[in-house]
Amino acid sequence: MRKISASKIKLFNKRVKALLDEHGFEKNTFSFRYYEYRKETKYGTLHVKIDSDSSYVFSVFAIFIEPDLAKPVLIELGGNTYSGKCNTHSYDMEEAIRGLTNLLNAIK
Repeated sequence: MRKISASKIKLFNKRVKALLDEHGFEKNTFSFRYYEYRKETKYGTLHVKIDSDSSYVFSVFAIFIEPDLAKPVLIELGGNTYSGKCNTHSYDMEEAIRGLTNLLNAIK
């Protein structure tokens, strides 16, 4: 397993933040399990956190607060219909970005 360079992690974080901004996410004004961003959707509240601590995998953590409301999206994307989690992890930056993009497109 190759270590990801700090510059690639920084680029990943920048791209993820740009996607979240583009899709209308707001910075959390309160601490919810360390999730940094949130958006009210027709599937309920979605919280998102970028994992900037890992040096081995690109990760974006996402959780719907109302899993029952988000069930169609969670099933479509292989998320957890019980917990509401729909995380993206990959050793490849582009694949991780695609995973997040799929989620963002599914909640439009």
